[in-house]
Amino acid sequence: MSAFRKQKAGFGALQGAGDAPLTKVLIKRPIAYAPHCYVFQDRDRGGRWYLYFYDQEQQSRHHHSLGRIAPNDLLEAERKGLATCIEFKTKSERGE
Repeated sequence: MSAFRKQKAGFGALQGAGDAPLTKVLIKRPIAYAPHCYVFQDRDRGGRWYLYFYDQEQQSRHHHSLGRIAPNDLLEAERKGLATCIEFKTKSERGE
């Protein structure tokens, strides 16, 4: 990808002192016991909460919606994210 296309697409665009960052993630919180798992709030999808899980054994990434959680309810997102992360990790260990 050329430098012009990257800048036009928002990759590496110069930002001034007062400009907002070019990210779609509003809040990102790691899951305590899993280093490759975190919950995040997606700006482009109305503040919906998602879980990101990277399976090292299968070398695959998973993004999973955590359902209808209020945009300001971080604790509920972390709770559902932890439960879903444990579920994914268990399935991965069983080979599913």
